Amino acid sequence: MRRKILSALLRVSLLLLMVGLGMQAAGSKHKVVLVSLEKTEWKLIWLSGAKIEVAAPRQVPYIQLDPEGHHLSGSGGCNRLMGGYELNGNNLKFSQIGLSRMACLHGANTESQFVQALNQVSSWKIGGGALSLMDANQHVLAKFSAYTPEDAPHPEPLAAH
Repeated sequence: MRRKILSALLRVSLLLLMVGLGMQAAGSKHKVVLVSLEKTEWKLIWLSGAKIEVAAPRQVPYIQLDPEGHHLSGSGGCNRLMGGYELNGNNLKFSQIGLSRMACLHGANTESQFVQALNQVSSWKIGGGALSLMDANQHVLAKFSAYTPEDAPHPEPLAAH
């Protein structure tokens, strides 16, 4: 008898939990997106205490980590960014960071600060939809948001001739 009562209580509890989760998901206006540190394009949104503002989508500083060869790629906002990285749990270290050498009319200062910050990174965390890179004292050096297709610039429609 006791077993039947416990079994019934367990089934009712599970049913209530599933209904509650379903109602919570149905009533939620926010998407839950799971992102990975690696294989995600991370757009720079905050650096050295300041929000990053860019004039054109092509000038967005970003990084992407490729787990195949532990390669760092991206953009400093003008120049291409490349290098390597070591990842061990929450510990992250960038190495041999380099930039292409194009002349930049805008963003050269941000690009320089961005590379300096990457050279100081020792750990990372993802929370609240953002990637934070921290130094050895756990001070946040830079914050990123995951690139999504909605962020992509839309091409101008072609004019009819």
